[in-house]
Amino acid sequence: MRSSLALTPQVINAAFISKELQASLLSRVGDGFQLTKEDWSDRKVFQTAFMETPTVRKPFWGDLVWANRIRATLLNRRTPEYRNGKFIGAYFSSLALSDLSRYLAKIDTTANEARCFLFYGDKHVLAHAHMAGGSYSRDKDEPIPSRRTIGDPVLENIWNKKLKRVDIANALPPALL
Repeated sequence: MRSSLALTPQVINAAFISKELQASLLSRVGDGFQLTKEDWSDRKVFQTAFMETPTVRKPFWGDLVWANRIRATLLNRRTPEYRNGKFIGAYFSSLALSDLSRYLAKIDTTANEARCFLFYGDKHVLAHAHMAGGSYSRDKDEPIPSRRTIGDPVLENIWNKKLKRVDIANALPPALL
């Protein structure tokens, strides 16, 4: 796990979680890593996440997870592990949406008149420069902002059929053009 974290600086933690929900969690701490062993059998979010994992054979993206300890919404990649054909657990790796948003914000500053964002469905924003500081509204009930609350007039009106694409750009304040 240490090697995978060292090679992917955007990933904030990685864990092997046994089918009994016993976790070996490797987290970034400053410039280093911290390994902890934890019992996650009482954490409902992991019980729910694990229900689908044994039925899948390939790595997949899991649902967004709210991490109360660090008050962040995490995007996670899961890799089920099997031994002799039997499910033994899964490897999880996670990245915070604020880190993904910081990456997009860097692209925004280097791209010529580009606005980078990622939607989660058609109503919510997964990553956007406005989310880079983690200042967006987030909690377990609303882990990511809607396109209407992100504070970006382009995203707010992206599906507005009454406006032409040129009209949306003209609605932007001059500082955003």
